[in-house]
Amino acid sequence: MKGAWVLLIILRAADARSVWDAPAWAPVGGMSRTNDAAVHKAQYESKYVAPPPPGTCAASTVLPAPPPPARDGPLEIFVLPHSHDDVGWIETVFGYFNGSVTHILSSVTQALAADPRRRFIWSETKWFELWWPQQNASTQAQFRANVRSGQFEFVGAGWSQSDEVSPSYRDIVDNTVVGHEFLRRTLGGDCPTPGRCVRFGWQIDMFSGYSATTPSLWAMMGYVRALLAIY
Repeated sequence: MKGAWVLLIILRAADARSVWDAPAWAPVGGMSRTNDAAVHKAQYESKYVAPPPPGTCAASTVLPAPPPPARDGPLEIFVLPHSHDDVGWIETVFGYFNGSVTHILSSVTQALAADPRRRFIWSETKWFELWWPQQNASTQAQFRANVRSGQFEFVGAGWSQSDEVSPSYRDIVDNTVVGHEFLRRTLGGDCPTPGRCVRFGWQIDMFSGYSATTPSLWAMMGYVRALLAIY
């Protein structure tokens, strides 16, 4: 069974190659390929363009002058208090939750109540779903008050931050809908915009890079703005 899967992967990889890069055993257009080194060398040299000699770069290769600054005056910087918590990574989900996440959400709830100037944003809804039923009525009421005042805000708010490369668009949509629906059912009346608890897209920890799919889907979902970053 493992051999069948390996063969399937090889065949799919061969389909994705260009005509020149196809292996010798993969026919392309009814014509077999060759392993002759001279043929491959000729194919490479036919596409290779030698760089100009040192000190003789053409004028067209000179980079243009940088554009002028977009604005004068001091740089405006936004500081966003936030805790990024993977839904399982080096530890299990409950290992992270019991070891740190539950304490973060509880302490942030009290810290926001102590100073109305404070703000905090949170992304992964799965953690909130675990934390919420463990809280007493007083803590839940205080959390709702923090949400109503805009001090605590959910960003992105999928069940987790979905990967950008492996999932299909259906997976990304499902991940987002599950998270948003839980917030709507739990906090819908307390959100600054009634029935809509999430205004901003948030994707900050994509090890594999980004695709155009996520911002395109977010635009259709009605996000006001979005932040994508790698750190």
